[in-house]
Amino acid sequence: MTEMRMSVSQRVKKVAKVLQLFTPEELAQLVGLVPQLQEIEPIREMEDSAAEYFRRELLARRGGKPPASDEPFIGGLTYGEYLALSEEEEDVFWNKLFTEEAMEIDDFEEHDVRAGARVPARQERGA
Repeated sequence: MTEMRMSVSQRVKKVAKVLQLFTPEELAQLVGLVPQLQEIEPIREMEDSAAEYFRRELLARRGGKPPASDEPFIGGLTYGEYLALSEEEEDVFWNKLFTEEAMEIDDFEEHDVRAGARVPARQERGA
């Protein structure tokens, strides 16, 4: 399974180095002192199962064929190019993508509606 990439702060990296020196008993004591640590594993399991669900769904929609590494993916990159990005390059990529592609409030057309009106999502004007 492909591991999810995420940005890790320097503070967390420093704490991780210290925790690697702990014995299993000390780690158990830490979990007793910081109960929030017990919640981490269920969240990770939920993220893993969600990622697996979307992988299966993607494969099903593609007729069981996985994406090729030279297939266009996002932001002008292919799957292979995207997967080859380092964590830093990936952060820069997403920041640039969201900055350049972000929609402004002026990008939306304003419509007057009566108070309490129910307007279904994506309904075209006059529909």
